[in-house]
Amino acid sequence: MNDLQTYFFTDEATVKALDGVSFDINRGEVLGVVGESGCGKSVTALSILRILGERGRIVGGSIVFHRNEDSVDLATLNPRSKEMMSIRGKEISMIFQEPMTSFSPVHTIGNQIMEAMIIHQQLDKKEARELAVEMLRSVNIPRPETCVDRYPHQLSGGMRQRAMIAMALSCNPKLLIADEPTTALDVTIQAQILALMKELQKESEMSIMMITHNLGVVAETSKNVVIMYLGRIVESGTVQQVFHNPLHPYTRALLRSIPKLGKKQGKRLASIEGTVPDASRIPPGCSFHPRCESFIRGVCDVKKPEIVDAGDSHRVSCHLYGGTYDGE
Repeated sequence: MNDLQTYFFTDEATVKALDGVSFDINRGEVLGVVGESGCGKSVTALSILRILGERGRIVGGSIVFHRNEDSVDLATLNPRSKEMMSIRGKEISMIFQEPMTSFSPVHTIGNQIMEAMIIHQQLDKKEARELAVEMLRSVNIPRPETCVDRYPHQLSGGMRQRAMIAMALSCNPKLLIADEPTTALDVTIQAQILALMKELQKESEMSIMMITHNLGVVAETSKNVVIMYLGRIVESGTVQQVFHNPLHPYTRALLRSIPKLGKKQGKRLASIEGTVPDASRIPPGCSFHPRCESFIRGVCDVKKPEIVDAGDSHRVSCHLYGGTYDGE
C-alpha cells in the first residue's frame, strides 16, 4: 500500500479518512495496526476489500496485491468487477469487528460459510456442508455437525467469533484482515482466539493484518506494527522497536495508558487528554498537536511533519526528529 487516500463525500463536508497511508505486509507476516477509534484502521481494511459504500472513494495512492504469478492494484479495480469479487472473500478475507451484527440473523452459520465455498470453489451443497463442518471443527467448536445448523443468536460471543474465523478461512486466503477480533470477549476467550489465529496462521503461512486498539494483542501476535492517528501513520517499525523505544508522543502516550501490575491501589491510570478530532475538520500542521505534550508553537501547528527514518526500518512522522525541527 502506497500513499493511500480514501475520502468520504457527504452533504456537509469531505471526510479525509485516510490521508497518505503506506505500509507493506510480507507473506506469512502479522502486521499490527494500532490507534484510537476514528484513526482510520477499519477504513484501511474496507479500502483493501473495496467495500467503502457509495460515499467512500479512493482518490489517490495504490494497493498492490501480489498473487502467485502476477500483481494487481486493487485501488484501480471496480468494486463490482468480476476480478475484485474473485479476490474478495477468496484471496483476501476479513474477520469483522462484531460477529453478532456481521452475520445474517436469518441464515444459519453453516449456510453463510457454505456460500463463499460454493461461489469461490465451485463446490456443490453437499461438499460445501462437509467442508463447513470441518472448518468449524478446525476452530475448536464442539459438536460442529450440530452447530452448522444453528443461527448466530444461538451461539455465545466466543463461539460466534470462532465461526467468523472459520468463514474467513474457508477459502484459504493469502491475506486475513482481523478487525478487532477479540472485541467484547472476556480475557480467557481472548487468549484462546489469539492462540487459535496464531496456530492457523503458521499452518497456512497466510499474512494477517491485525487491527486493534489493544497494544497487548499486538505484542502477543505481531512482528511489525504501525501506529495510526487521524488517517495517517505516525510511527512504524518492529514491535520491539516501537514498544521499547517509542518515538512519537502519541505512541508514548498509548503505552503509558496500559494498566500495569504492581501499581498502587487507587492510583489513576494515565490517559491522553482530549479526543480524536473530526476527520472533516483536521487541525492544521500535525494533526496530533492539540493533544501533544511536546507541542512546539509555530511549528507543529503550521506544517505537517514528514516521515523520517529513525534507523533500521523504524520510522516516525514528528517534527522532533529531523526535518523542520531537530530539537536544538
